[in-house]
Amino acid sequence: MKSLPYLVPLFFILICSACGGRGNPPSPFAQIKDEKVKEILENAITRAGGWENYRNIDSIIYKKRTVLYDINGEKESDVTQVHKYQLKPYLAMSISWEKTGEQHEIIYKENKAKKLINKKVVESDEEALKKTCMAAYYVLFMPFKLLDPGVGLSYKGAVTLPHSKNVHAIAASYDTGKNDNHSTDDQWEYYFDKKNYDFVANMVDHGDYFALIYNSEYIEAGGLRFNAYRPSYRVDNERQHLWQRGDFFYSDFTVK
Repeated sequence: MKSLPYLVPLFFILICSACGGRGNPPSPFAQIKDEKVKEILENAITRAGGWENYRNIDSIIYKKRTVLYDINGEKESDVTQVHKYQLKPYLAMSISWEKTGEQHEIIYKENKAKKLINKKVVESDEEALKKTCMAAYYVLFMPFKLLDPGVGLSYKGAVTLPHSKNVHAIAASYDTGKNDNHSTDDQWEYYFDKKNYDFVANMVDHGDYFALIYNSEYIEAGGLRFNAYRPSYRVDNERQHLWQRGDFFYSDFTVK
């Protein structure tokens, strides 16, 4: 019993340490092994609004207009979608648009997806619908989504993009076979301004062609900096423009 006074302070210290551990979650950057990548993403995410603002979002609604062109510059399509995402307590999504007088909608909830036309469920490839939703969700929340589990990241050096902007290049690899949150197995490169760490572009190797998409304008909502205008180009493997494939416009953000 004489040892009890010595045990009480020790017990108290252990309890405080345990509580402190629960109150300080591990850094979202801890999984990144490449120190240069870590440095760039820390700065880029701060520039985009910060990790805490991103983690505090419960839901988001926005509009996305997609204009696609053929190789001759003629307009192929012009579609405006309404995206609605619930992020907590689980991910649920709705993407809706009008086409040829009919109302289309994709609904994703708890890893299940379905498509409706005029509010009636139609037969669809569920895996393709899931990938459509995950891809839209991923693009919206870049560069934060580069910290998702399973993304392989490596620094590729400093490069100069066709519009003469000097950037850091980060390569990212994905594995849809191992990670349900990945929508592609394509190889990607992400580009960050060398001076202010803006996320300025990305390039993807689709196997039979390369696409380079710029982030040319930004909009702020809910404490975060989202892309507002993204022109897309078909390019060669040296990132040189071949022809413009599309324009993507993001607007009318509501963040809670």
